[in-house]
Amino acid sequence: MASILIIDNDPQIIGLYGEFLSATGHEVVSADNGLQGLKLFNSRAFDLVITEISMPGVDGFEVILNLKMKLLCPKIITTGVDETLLKMAKDFGADRTLFKPFSRDELLACLNAKKVHRMPEPNTA
Repeated sequence: MASILIIDNDPQIIGLYGEFLSATGHEVVSADNGLQGLKLFNSRAFDLVITEISMPGVDGFEVILNLKMKLLCPKIITTGVDETLLKMAKDFGADRTLFKPFSRDELLACLNAKKVHRMPEPNTA
């Protein structure tokens, strides 16, 4: 299964969806803000990043822009409660958006639609 980074400043969201994704076989790591999320991403590879768009400090837009500059950019799903900001996230490069609150079925459908699976390891030879 995939390695997933969840970035959200709401600990309930992290707990709820982290538990669900772990139970479906994914490896889940979480960060409670964008800066911490980017540091985690820079320390190891993730197949998918799920990021809240509206966070204090480093927001979801900055997360998307930073990830899009990576050689092996992961799939990116943004979440939020503002349709306009979610549409903007797509323009910034998000692969998919989810309007909060979203169901576990919606999240799973999103993962399946994006064919989220483990990325190949970079060739180090």
